[in-house]
Amino acid sequence: MLKEVKEIMYGWEQPYIVNHKKYEDRFGNASTPHDIAIKETIQWYQKNIAGNCV
Repeated sequence: MLKEVKEIMYGWEQPYIVNHKKYEDRFGNASTPHDIAIKETIQWYQKNIAGNCV
């Protein structure tokens, strides 16, 4: 496994720079604001997961 990690270490040596301009041009930028996304994720978790934990 360490051999494989060595082969992909380059992925952690430099920061990734992501430009989603092509995606935005095609699909728009209808992203959910962070505060709403966090609130809805917590509500979903409480409804679907939290009650099932042992």
